[in-house]
Amino acid sequence: KNMIPRLLVLLYTCVLLATAQLERMSEPKEESEGLTEKDRISCRELKAEYRRVCLDKEHRAHEEEFCRAFENVCIRLASGDRPHNSEHAIAPQDGEGSFGSGGSSHHHSHHRPDFTEFCRRFKNRYLYICPNPFRFGQKAVVFCPIYSERCYVPLPDKPVLPKPKSSGRNEAVERMCASYAGFANQYCSNALALSQAQYRSACEKYWRFCLKQEQ
Repeated sequence: KNMIPRLLVLLYTCVLLATAQLERMSEPKEESEGLTEKDRISCRELKAEYRRVCLDKEHRAHEEEFCRAFENVCIRLASGDRPHNSEHAIAPQDGEGSFGSGGSSHHHSHHRPDFTEFCRRFKNRYLYICPNPFRFGQKAVVFCPIYSERCYVPLPDKPVLPKPKSSGRNEAVERMCASYAGFANQYCSNALALSQAQYRSACEKYWRFCLKQEQ
């Protein structure tokens, strides 16, 4: 039960990161070096969650994507607005430099943001959450129109439950059934073949594991 709110926080932050980048590119140059008003509002909403999760090493290990997204948008890019804020002292990771210390030339991208991966990754959550976002709180209400605007995915009338991912065991069984299909067609309907123990044993395994899956 606690996973959905946490996933929504991570989801909303990823949306925030992509949206902030797009807005900074489309705004006049003099406003592009800091956070937009929408960025500031969103960062304030997520600040408590960031402190609770990301300043604790054990929790951060499980929420690294959320933490980095918050730091990219709310901390590094805000350095031009509030250079003495104590939170700006968090060191960049993976060799990334601080956006606030490299001059204005580092604030601009020459490429339009590509939301293809974002849309693919969060499509199932959009289809499940957004037909009735109010049950998941404010962050879901904010996320849904942003995803809809960026991704152009038709909104269903009712929530669409995501299909569970196949486990490694199920995938192995599916591969086995596919490899045995030709054998089964040739021998498992042949009474003469089934009279021999080795064929009968193989066919029994096929019937047990493969025919049950097809029903």
